[in-house]
Amino acid sequence: MLDHLNARFKINWKYLLMIYLAVLLLVPVGFYKMPSGLPFDLQLDRIVAFSIFLLWLASLLVNPKMKLAKSPVHSAVLAFAGIVFLSFALNMQELTESARFADAVKRLFYVIVLALLFYFAASTIRSNEQIDAVIKFSISIVVIISLFCMVEFLTSFNVFRHLHEVFPFLIPSAEKIGNVMHRGGHIRVTGSADHPIALGVLLALFLPLALHYFEFAKRPGERAKYGLSLAIISLAMLMTVSRTPIVAIVAMLGVYYLYKPANALKFGIILLLVAFIVHMAFPGVLGGLRTFFSPSFLSKKEISNPYGRVADHPKMMSFFMERPLYGRGYGWWDNDALFYVDNQYLKILVELGTLGILALGWLFYRSAKEIWTAAANAPPKDKDLLIAILSSCIAYMVTLVTYDSFGYAQVTYLFFIILALGVSLASRIQNRYPVTDRLSGG
Repeated sequence: MLDHLNARFKINWKYLLMIYLAVLLLVPVGFYKMPSGLPFDLQLDRIVAFSIFLLWLASLLVNPKMKLAKSPVHSAVLAFAGIVFLSFALNMQELTESARFADAVKRLFYVIVLALLFYFAASTIRSNEQIDAVIKFSISIVVIISLFCMVEFLTSFNVFRHLHEVFPFLIPSAEKIGNVMHRGGHIRVTGSADHPIALGVLLALFLPLALHYFEFAKRPGERAKYGLSLAIISLAMLMTVSRTPIVAIVAMLGVYYLYKPANALKFGIILLLVAFIVHMAFPGVLGGLRTFFSPSFLSKKEISNPYGRVADHPKMMSFFMERPLYGRGYGWWDNDALFYVDNQYLKILVELGTLGILALGWLFYRSAKEIWTAAANAPPKDKDLLIAILSSCIAYMVTLVTYDSFGYAQVTYLFFIILALGVSLASRIQNRYPVTDRLSGG
């Protein structure tokens, strides 16, 4: 009986992860929900995710070959989730009295899903073939999104806001579905994301991954495919007219410079060529971005924030000092009742306190160290893929300073999946090759 069940649960998990990624990337998380009589929003990506989690749990129970992956990063993910739960438990009464209890419960489940996604991907996607298949599939989906973003930039028509016309089981948010944002006289594309900033960061995360497959393509056709992917994703990223993706690119270039300066130069040249094309085709886009980076602009009072992007920092610190150890509970901060904050680290300080920011910092540190150390011992192709994944992860970590990243589930889910793939590859390499202390690009 057990052997029969084991055989039935012999599943190629990469295809299930691909299905989830397709839903996550193509269906705007914050714009559509499913019909239900439940007290919480039922979204398509959540249905797919929990279906996969249940199947995975069943496989863990009946298949002795299925095991949970273990590494210092896994422990750090659990530690962060544990701090979120601890802060929630200690602040339950205040959250209830301030009418933030329901939001805190949603955020708690959100963190649980992040942890489950990380554990699932790191435990089931174990071989180079599986990792390559998942990443290449994701790049293809992102290229499709980028092409539709170009259509949106030129026509203001966002195909992802009309999915309910093709799939009637999707219920659109009447409040959000028609929102269009502009900056510097140009539309800011949102594609399948909730906001132009989140879309820009999501697209930026795939640039080093596409660059890796461009570098190691064996056939001219494949090389041309990923070279074109790089150009298309870069073009769409600039069409978000957002500063944060540029910050992400600078972080990526820093990682590449430490690894192999020649790659940083190549990456930079590609981006400059794309920027030149955008400047020639759409004058004013890049000039507008330069204006938005100026100190005078950053100090201005922005929408929903009476303090300005810089001046809100000391105000946030005053909230932190009122509850410095474990914060007020994840989900306590209300942008509408207080003000909008463009710094996720500050929000973590207020909501989870010192314990929360230390747990998040430990998670990011362990992740970077695990992947960087493995890259020092890996053969050239694996080393380059690890650095590409690390570049994506570092970029996301850095952009937490410039917007409330955790508020956008799509790109945050994606970050934890990319991180899990990097940790999975790093674990395999560390088991196969002796440890050294120095990383060289070769």
